[in-house]
Amino acid sequence: MTVLSRTLRRALPLALSALLACDGSAPGGTQPSPAQPTATQPADPAAFEAARARAVHLQDSGGDPQAVLDALLAAHRLNEQHPGINRRLAVLYSDLKLYEPSLHHFQLLHDAQPDDHDALLSLVTLQVRLGQLDAAMANLPPLLADQHLAGEGRYQQATILDLQGRRPEAEALVADLSGLSPEQAYRCFSLRGRYEFEKGDMAAAAADFAAALSGRPDYKEALRGAADSARRLGHEDEARRWDEVLELFVDLTDNVFINTPKAAPQKRAALEKLVAAYPAWGKGFLELADMQAKAGEKDAACATMRAYLAARGSELAPGDRDKLEQHFCGGGS
Repeated sequence: MTVLSRTLRRALPLALSALLACDGSAPGGTQPSPAQPTATQPADPAAFEAARARAVHLQDSGGDPQAVLDALLAAHRLNEQHPGINRRLAVLYSDLKLYEPSLHHFQLLHDAQPDDHDALLSLVTLQVRLGQLDAAMANLPPLLADQHLAGEGRYQQATILDLQGRRPEAEALVADLSGLSPEQAYRCFSLRGRYEFEKGDMAAAAADFAAALSGRPDYKEALRGAADSARRLGHEDEARRWDEVLELFVDLTDNVFINTPKAAPQKRAALEKLVAAYPAWGKGFLELADMQAKAGEKDAACATMRAYLAARGSELAPGDRDKLEQHFCGGGS
């Protein structure tokens, strides 16, 4: 079966990723195997499994974040080394902007699965955020050597150098990004754009923010940079457009409750505005179509999916385009 690229699959809602992928893994990370050699077995496996199943169901069904956190912690107390529970706790704490406990659970996850470089990247990112620069730098080599995450690793390395007062070395790291795809290098492009902006080279900054957005259209730092550089270049209409798009993304991502059932109308309204104003963000079409389908609005979901295929379909393999159209327009469930 043909599957989407690694980058696009990460952008898909869970239901769509399951539709298009055949390996059973969720976007953004590998599923832990049932038996990890470094994980201790719970004293009461049946009690742990019941607690784990309850927490996972509550979270995956869009439960209240505090209730989800309580349920995950209850499972965690029964098996503190379980990779899946630690992954969920780490991500939820990060979403809640509770970065120290998030770091703790990412460390437990990394201890259990040292070859999971996505988890290592999250660990490094939090270490940098919390000022643990030496520890973050020590953790970078596997990321820099990873074919898929080398751009993320380079961005973190440049950020660390900058925070250490070594700006020239940081600038040198992002000066030549020719070996990286836009999807890999979007953070590096945006960082280089910020350096150019601070030096007053608005044209170069605008070009780098545009390159960053070609790799990740929803990257808020690049959206902010695009607005600021357009404004400094005297392009007020363009700056206002970027400001509006950025505000919509903030509404969509900075509210931890946005994915709960109660907030569904607010999320849907933001998605509808975004796909109309910013068709470059293909994930918006996918999420909106998924919401419409779940609400029983088959015609609306089909129209949204066809708008997505018209705007971004060239990025997909023919088989993937067919699966999406069949699922949303051809009677698929």
